[in-house]
Amino acid sequence: MSFGDQGLKLKRVDILNLLNTDASLMPQPQLDIVPEQVFEGENRLIVFIPNPKYMLAMKLLAARPEDLSDAIALARRTGLRKYRDMIILMEESYPSEVQEHFDVNFISEVASRIQTG
Repeated sequence: MSFGDQGLKLKRVDILNLLNTDASLMPQPQLDIVPEQVFEGENRLIVFIPNPKYMLAMKLLAARPEDLSDAIALARRTGLRKYRDMIILMEESYPSEVQEHFDVNFISEVASRIQTG
C-alpha cells in the first residue's frame, strides 16, 4: 500500500508508528469536515475542532490502547453504538487499501463497551 506522493509501502505497524511520529503522513478520513466552533474570544479569535465523526474515524484507525476511552466517548457523541455502524463509518472514511489495516478487534471492543455501559 502506498500513501501520498512519497510512495511509501507500509504495514500496519508502520502506520501506527506514523501516527505517533508524523500524523500528517497518515491518510485522513474522506468525510465532509464541518468543524465545530468551541471558542470565540477577543480580537476575533475563533477556535474550531473537527467534527466528532472525523475524530472517531481517526481514533478507530489508530486503534492504540490509549485511544480506547476517546473512541468510546466519540462513538457515544456521534450516536454510533454498534460494531456494524462503526465499520460503515470506516469504509466511508478510508479507501480500500487502508481498509485492510482496520483493527476489527479494537472496533469490536469500542462497540462492546458502549453496549455494556
